Amino acid sequence: SEDNKKIYDYLYSNKKEIETAFEDSLSWYELEGKAACRIAYKKSDANVFNEEEWDSIIEFLANNIKKLKCALENHLKQAVKTIN
Repeated sequence: SEDNKKIYDYLYSNKKEIETAFEDSLSWYELEGKAACRIAYKKSDANVFNEEEWDSIIEFLANNIKKLKCALENHLKQAVKTIN
């Protein structure tokens, strides 16, 4: 939707600050022609089909979802205010 695009644009305009708070680079995908956009952080060496890696994958997800929430939280609140 148009609101999703506006929120993404707001977040992207604050990319440097968000990535500084996250303490690493994120992947930003506008997804032209779609109703959604994506901000991602990936563990490129993970094999979700290898059960022996599950503990490290879960640890990666748990640690980084908390960091991402903290990095985005205030920016998301501000982004929503700009569209209302």
